Amino acid sequence: CAEIQDNITKTFVDSRSDIHLGLFHQEMMFGQIPKDTNLIASFKNTMFYASSKSSQLTFSAPLRPEEIPIGNIIEIGDSIAGPITALYATRNALVVFKQRGVYLIKGDPAQGFFSITLSKDVGCIASKSVKEIPGQGLSFFGTDGIFLLQGALENTGTITNLVRIGQPINEMVKRINLSAAQSIRTVINYRDQEFWMLVPTDSSYLPNTLLKFHYEIGEWSVVPNFKIRDMVTTDDHRGYVYLASIDNENSYSGLHVYSHGYDTKGGQYDLAPKYETTNMALGSAYDSFDIVRLQVLAVGYGSNDLNLNFTTNREMSGAYTTSSTRNQMRALEDKSAPIYGTSVWDSTFTFHKHRPVPIRYDLSAMHKGPVQEVRFEFTAGKNRVELLSYLIEVRIGSRREVLTLTEAYGG
Repeated sequence: CAEIQDNITKTFVDSRSDIHLGLFHQEMMFGQIPKDTNLIASFKNTMFYASSKSSQLTFSAPLRPEEIPIGNIIEIGDSIAGPITALYATRNALVVFKQRGVYLIKGDPAQGFFSITLSKDVGCIASKSVKEIPGQGLSFFGTDGIFLLQGALENTGTITNLVRIGQPINEMVKRINLSAAQSIRTVINYRDQEFWMLVPTDSSYLPNTLLKFHYEIGEWSVVPNFKIRDMVTTDDHRGYVYLASIDNENSYSGLHVYSHGYDTKGGQYDLAPKYETTNMALGSAYDSFDIVRLQVLAVGYGSNDLNLNFTTNREMSGAYTTSSTRNQMRALEDKSAPIYGTSVWDSTFTFHKHRPVPIRYDLSAMHKGPVQEVRFEFTAGKNRVELLSYLIEVRIGSRREVLTLTEAYGG
């Protein structure tokens, strides 16, 4: 109306007509913000409100988030799919997640909004698990695992569909405590091109395991004993990941920053890198074979040993009681060349380049009986390992000569 110029006046007379203060609205035309609202999203200059206790989605008038016309209600799915669990606004649609269903809100304020059913089988049970992975899609956690919604973020020509991305670590996903799914947290580590999902496993109701999806190469990593309650990535060019620790038992609670400079977590747990293959069958799960050898091409990191073990036919324990160990030093290299990872920065030594080292493991699974599937596990003797490729050689059927899988099956 006006500005009071002093700090003394206690009475103000409004002489301006109401028409000059804004448009006339009848209060009966507008409803109230839904009760128990705990989910809010902005899409097409319109505010959408939802509650985790109902299936109704209420939206405001355009550019007026506090004004909600009585008829602006969309019923999402049905009660069988459960309540609404998360909202996420994209360029083309507002994604609405239910416990057993994924829906898209399309349209605009002028023509009206409408709902499209994308799935009635897969849904989201962890509201904090929804995160946009660069170049991939929208990730979320459901009762059936970790999924990716593709084709809904922008007009890229990709068909809108749901893809399960947690299948390679399905055994770990099965250990997630679904009753504590709301404690799941996610973040994008842009510096390392990783999608992090912090989950509670077994009987824990607080997060204790970190699942990393390396979205540039489509691989997973698992970090146990990760007692972090929440995570956040800074918005500046550095892209630091800050961690809020809940490890009160060892006095490590507080705020931490993720770094590559340490080989232990708080001095209690040693970081032991490990790479596991999938359970590989040769053509069919009913074909038996004999393992002969495995040839690995790795990058030598000084005297760091590379350990190998394997399981057969999806057994839980390794075929060897003690892993087979090989040194990552190339014996025929120039002895005067400084070893990568051990060079000293002074006037005498120079930092050497990566040197691929061929490593051969002669294996036997005769004590395990007929082998239909095999899974290999690589671990580092110290704190670093880099694998470039590996070649498996087996005996198949009645043939006595050794042949590679590429020769037998083309890949």
